[in-house]
Amino acid sequence: MSRLLKIARREYLAYVRTAGFWISLLLTPVGLSLGILGPTLLSRSEPPPRIAIVDLTGEGFTGEIARALAEAPATSRSPAAARGPAAVIVPSPTGPAGSAEAAGRKLRPYLVRTRDAPARLDMAAVIHSDPAKGVAVDFWSRNLSDRAAEDVVKEAVAARMTALKLQSLGVKPADIASASDIQPKVTDYAAGAGKKAGLKDRLPGFAGFGLGMLLWMMIFTSAGILLNSVIEEKSTRVLEVLLASASAGEVMGGKILGVAAVTATVLAAWFLVGGGLLASGDPSLFHDILAVLTAHGLILTFAVYLVGGYLMYASLFVAIGAHCETNREAQTLLAPMMLLTTIPVVFMSQAILRPDSPAIALLSWFPPFTPFLAPARAAADPSPAGMLGTLALTAVTAAASVYVSGRAFRAGALSSGRGDGRSLLLRVFRPQAEG
Repeated sequence: MSRLLKIARREYLAYVRTAGFWISLLLTPVGLSLGILGPTLLSRSEPPPRIAIVDLTGEGFTGEIARALAEAPATSRSPAAARGPAAVIVPSPTGPAGSAEAAGRKLRPYLVRTRDAPARLDMAAVIHSDPAKGVAVDFWSRNLSDRAAEDVVKEAVAARMTALKLQSLGVKPADIASASDIQPKVTDYAAGAGKKAGLKDRLPGFAGFGLGMLLWMMIFTSAGILLNSVIEEKSTRVLEVLLASASAGEVMGGKILGVAAVTATVLAAWFLVGGGLLASGDPSLFHDILAVLTAHGLILTFAVYLVGGYLMYASLFVAIGAHCETNREAQTLLAPMMLLTTIPVVFMSQAILRPDSPAIALLSWFPPFTPFLAPARAAADPSPAGMLGTLALTAVTAAASVYVSGRAFRAGALSSGRGDGRSLLLRVFRPQAEG
């Protein structure tokens, strides 16, 4: 352990002392914050779109659309509505029109002008009669990608058409309005706990998802560091010097532990800042998260998945680096490994929504995916046998990966040249054949 820790300390200080480490430590949270909050800030700074409503039916659709647009931020299902009103109604600059085609021709010049034009429009809705549907809407827009206002207009027109139909059947407008406000009272209950469900009951699944993403970030960050470190030291013969004074297991373990410490330092700094902001901004949520993680030893369970998954992949990256002569050769082998870690990330969201899915349950027993999917299925309240089984599978797979990778690392570190597949297998499983 003394030699292993010395190698780990050497690896850790080699990266912590560089300027790039501190730049990454400081700038990465800023970049992530801008990536998350930037679109929201930009959308809030942008004025809402201007829309003109031309109602050729005379049935009062404009008033219904105006009310719907005013309520859109609270009721619209479109993410774009979160920035504010889906659109602001302005008077039509064209005046009356005899038909939908004529109204469209008059409105088009105002929609294609430059944005600083005095009477510019972003969109327009021409409402007219239709022989088949009764009412039709021609929606003109400068930006066809933003469909928030179009969805609101469509729902408002449909609601007004329904009201007009009910009035024609003799239903009073007051009764229509009161019927539209009817909503059921829905209460969520947690079946396992037998009580009302709150945010705390949903946190285990999200905590498992966060663990999977944390593991992926650690693997993604460590892969390049481990590969480059082994390849560089092998090409400069430093690796041979290390192996002359320490065993292959000590060298490999020290490198993995040192790089893990580098990654943990970065993540710990980010978590301290994020946890501090969360504790000051929403103390109740912060305490709920702590309560969920500390209940029933969940944090210890997650730690086994995290450490086991990291060892499983990190040992493979070290072994791959020992058998590569150049970074270009390592990159060709790194791509399929990163693809292997990306596949379970794709399934993790489904593991939260459908944790009892047979396919998700089966994939969680596939060793390379277990550290990702098994924690994400925590919301399904898996049986103790199933939890212990996946924990044991993770531990056994990690131990086997470290053992095989250790032999491969020793064989690759002491060899030169690429070699073929048969010679590689002989060096790994029959190291005495080297003599």
